[in-house]
Amino acid sequence: MYICWKGKRRSSVRSKDTWKPKSSKQEGVRAFNCESAVAAMAGLNSTVSFVSGQQLVKLQGPKIAVVDVRDEERAFDGHIAGSMHFSSSTFEENLPKLIEEVKNKETVVFHCAFSQVRGPTCARKLSEHLNNAKTEGKIEKVPSIVVLERGFNGWAESGRPICSCQDLVCTHAA
Repeated sequence: MYICWKGKRRSSVRSKDTWKPKSSKQEGVRAFNCESAVAAMAGLNSTVSFVSGQQLVKLQGPKIAVVDVRDEERAFDGHIAGSMHFSSSTFEENLPKLIEEVKNKETVVFHCAFSQVRGPTCARKLSEHLNNAKTEGKIEKVPSIVVLERGFNGWAESGRPICSCQDLVCTHAA
């Protein structure tokens, strides 16, 4: 038997290594990270290019856009300095705004908490939309679209700087 553990925030998802049964009824139950299990079952990680946190540090600059697609946990956990917030729950309806923000960028880096479901999914949606626009002659160039390995949680755990401002487009230096 398997269960998904979800705390009050998605960033508090626990893996099978740290989950402990609270009662004898839960003995023999295996917990897993919901996002990684869904991604593995759906094969979502197979066609998305990933960039490591170390590579992102080297890339950061005016031609790079970092897009945080986490939902409410951004307000609690902070975010990568200089990132834009486009919640996965409203991503498609805000796609025109995102396209306007990234139209002159060379690379767009997506992430969510773990970069296993929401980040890759939103990256694919933007890529498909931009490739269609290019085919139709609406845009000339499609930026490189990648996903941050290990997501925000991996970024923060590695000691890289995070920002706690509440701006949708963070203007603090990365």
